[in-house]
Amino acid sequence: MEWLKLFGKLFLTLGLAIAGTILLSLPLIPLFPAEQIQWWSIFPQEAAFIGASFLAWIVFEKRPVREMGLAPVSFLRFAVGAGIGILMIGTLFLLLWPSPWLEVAGVRWNKAVLFSVLSAVSGFLAVAAGEEIFTRGYVQTLLVERLGVWGGIIATSLLFSLLHLLNPHTSLLPMFNLFLAGVLLGVIREATGSLWMPVGLHFTWNLTQELLSLPVSGARLTPHSPVIAAENGPDWLTGGPFGLEGGIAVTLMLLLAILWFVRRDPEKFKFKGILSAAKPLR
Repeated sequence: MEWLKLFGKLFLTLGLAIAGTILLSLPLIPLFPAEQIQWWSIFPQEAAFIGASFLAWIVFEKRPVREMGLAPVSFLRFAVGAGIGILMIGTLFLLLWPSPWLEVAGVRWNKAVLFSVLSAVSGFLAVAAGEEIFTRGYVQTLLVERLGVWGGIIATSLLFSLLHLLNPHTSLLPMFNLFLAGVLLGVIREATGSLWMPVGLHFTWNLTQELLSLPVSGARLTPHSPVIAAENGPDWLTGGPFGLEGGIAVTLMLLLAILWFVRRDPEKFKFKGILSAAKPLR
């Protein structure tokens, strides 16, 4: 019965978030042309996921929202996470640049590019906050308490990857990489006890790809990026139309990053069984 209550709460919260997304997005359809709806719909979507997470946490768990990993506020951890995201994507880009698989045509800057950069910053900040509060803040916090650290991280990462199942150009390798990205973000959430570093990493992981003119999880948020680049290598390596997240290069980068964070605190991430470290449901 306790398990039914737990998963019932999780599915109800997800359902509230999806319903809220639809209801908040519908008024935008007649206001904007079709090519702009994707960008504008980000904000009601993430507001719905954040609102559903907070509502479920307060009503079902009867706990302060700071226990979701939002306190203490740490802009330093956010900045460190943002730096890691830039470093990871930037390193892959620089490694591919000398190869025949990535063509960099130049750099540009004008009013259209400035607007695109500001749009990308606001959009991806909303995405990072919404997805991290829902997955790592709400879902992972509850599942780690019930399944232990690794059980909670893995289950949450599966949900995280499934939330991207309908993205354009998805396939098995991109889905696996999104699962690994979820594991990395989940490991950082547990290592720091906070959402601030995962939010920062998630934010710049997406933003850096956008500014380098690369697809982000199969989509482009803005039409004008400062760097004009194109991937023309094998999809299994560079990710093709899905972006870097769809290639084996990102797979290796994510595995190395997960290993690095786990080795920093091996006792915390020591596998102790799915239920042995779990707390009772409230």
